[in-house]
Amino acid sequence: MKAYTKEQVRELDRVAIEEYQIPSIVLMENAGVGATRIILKEIATQKNVAIFCGKGNNGGDGFVIARHLHNNNVQVHVFFLGKVNEIATNSDPGINLRILHNMKIPITEVSSAQDLHEHNNTLQNCDYLVDAIFGTGLCRKITGNMLEIISEIKSWRKKTIAIDTPSGLDCNSGEILGEVLPAKITITFALPKRGFFDKDGPSVTGNIEVVDISIPKELVEKL
Repeated sequence: MKAYTKEQVRELDRVAIEEYQIPSIVLMENAGVGATRIILKEIATQKNVAIFCGKGNNGGDGFVIARHLHNNNVQVHVFFLGKVNEIATNSDPGINLRILHNMKIPITEVSSAQDLHEHNNTLQNCDYLVDAIFGTGLCRKITGNMLEIISEIKSWRKKTIAIDTPSGLDCNSGEILGEVLPAKITITFALPKRGFFDKDGPSVTGNIEVVDISIPKELVEKL
């Protein structure tokens, strides 16, 4: 499987948005819908899923996934790592967050590992976890409260589905940045990333599924 850097994929996104005039929120919706199809196939009849969302676009993908899983009769439990009021209202994640609010899908804010302990029963009853925390944007070592939260989630040893890349993996180099959530499946967007196949990457990505988010094929062919 040929692989690419996150910078190459970001450039594809930029050209698709700026030159082909594909709204970025359309790309996010396509990503979430494609990921949902794979998740539904994987979880089969198991209907309790916890979705952990970060502050960036990866979290926005998680919001889209939560909506579509809900519409497919999956019991979703959405956990946001931070404060939801930190998300810009008119950003793509902010728009998808507002849709979840309008659908009355609860969102639990998590600022520490202790916050997760308060929801231990709910989380232990979940069959799968969806990791939409960092995505490809992570470029430095995880520390502090976030390290404690990631370590706590990892300690549950639940079947995890990573969105775009396992949180904590440098998707260019394959190095672990402090801590990582190993995935049973990594659902990545547009193109596979180089770090999936180098160093620690193969041991934490699991099965790799690539989702088409409607990047024009002419752009991909240029790579």
